[in-house]
Amino acid sequence: MIFTVETSKSQEVVNITNLVRLYFKELLSSSNMSEGFLVLYNPHTTSSLLINEGSDASVSKDLINTLNRLIPFHNNYFHDKVDNNAHAHLKSSLFNSNLMIPFSDGRLLLGTWQSIFLLEFDGPRTRKIYMHLVPYTI
Repeated sequence: MIFTVETSKSQEVVNITNLVRLYFKELLSSSNMSEGFLVLYNPHTTSSLLINEGSDASVSKDLINTLNRLIPFHNNYFHDKVDNNAHAHLKSSLFNSNLMIPFSDGRLLLGTWQSIFLLEFDGPRTRKIYMHLVPYTI
């Protein structure tokens, strides 16, 4: 299954937990699985996926602010001569392009404070997220 996320800023942290849960339920209903892993995959090189604190929006602000201090927008990057978004590639490389979340009895096994985020570093854009269910194997 594929779903899309519309971002609205050049850099932002988008909480996609509710969207993932919605599509997860749809995907789960068409399967015969009761437990396993939900795999999320982001096929983009200037955005990433992250599981982190979801109840305090200041965590997202702190994340973007810290990344901008560590990796400024323009710093004589070679790639900026190509398409001026080297900072976005560097920032996204610090995170994951995929996540694997266990599920059981029809629900994702996220921790109490955990949420799922799309990290946008070169927006606004429309981002695709691929979803797949994988059974537990021993």
